[in-house]
Amino acid sequence: MAGDPVQILMGVIMVALIGLFIYLSVAGGYTLAYKFHMGAGTAGGMWYKDRPDWIPESWLEWAGKPGTFNKLVNMEAPTSTVYEVISGVTNVNTCKLKCDKKNSDQESPGCKGFEYEPSTKKCYLASSLDFVQAGSNVVYLYASSEYTPSAQTFNKSTSNTVPVTAVDVYGGAYVETNKVSGCSANCLSNTSCTAFTFISSSNTCRRVSNVIATTTLTAAAGTDTYILSSTSGVADTAQYWSA
Repeated sequence: MAGDPVQILMGVIMVALIGLFIYLSVAGGYTLAYKFHMGAGTAGGMWYKDRPDWIPESWLEWAGKPGTFNKLVNMEAPTSTVYEVISGVTNVNTCKLKCDKKNSDQESPGCKGFEYEPSTKKCYLASSLDFVQAGSNVVYLYASSEYTPSAQTFNKSTSNTVPVTAVDVYGGAYVETNKVSGCSANCLSNTSCTAFTFISSSNTCRRVSNVIATTTLTAAAGTDTYILSSTSGVADTAQYWSA
């Protein structure tokens, strides 16, 4: 004897509702766990795991995702505001996790990025990054839209000087006791300065205006030129949170 169609329909609806309840409970639970950053700051923690593709993308956007970093190689940021130093770094991911956790926990001030010093295996986590210039370290800029720093960078040209047509700022060359970092800070403090030359043998700095990144320089042994440019860098695509 065939079953009652109404009862069958009610049974199907009940099963569908139970399935929907189970899905919403599981997907909602995952989403809330991401929203509250469970496992943030721990390699392999839930916050850094790949999101299941069966959760709606709009939910995941609401919950938030780990930030990414722009990587600047052979650079340094001597005037950063450092709030924590991590020693004995064997994997830079440790520094990324620390920086990202500060931001995901919405601590103030947020982490703008850090400078990694390979020679000493140290990371300098910073709440501000600026005056980024050529050096022997690696600078990681936090690339989340909420925390993106307005870092200024200088491109370095070795054994070159700016053309004689460049206009001096502040009346010519001077001796800078703080060397390149002092020259860059002074250049950035003047809105007319777009580049500077530095002679290491005498710590002489000359700041100039009307120079752009595409300027053709003149060969000059012993003189290096630093031209101001916008923040650049290669996106660090290594998804450390998936490890």
